[in-house]
Amino acid sequence: TVTTVGYGDVTPVTAVGRIVATVLMFGGIGLFGALTANLASFIVRSDNRDSANQQLLEEVRLLRSQVARLEEP
Repeated sequence: TVTTVGYGDVTPVTAVGRIVATVLMFGGIGLFGALTANLASFIVRSDNRDSANQQLLEEVRLLRSQVARLEEP
């Protein structure tokens, strides 16, 4: 239904009308795809940030334990 021009009751008849309809259909599909891609990118990016933060926290814990061992007499 994304690419239909109406529900069959009104359709483009002339060549110019069909070209305009085709351009509008591709434009609508492209816009919908771009919005979906941006949403997916946002979700994936936030997951990657969480993973990167966990890695940094683990490195900090490791460094703290190494410093604590070095400070022992």
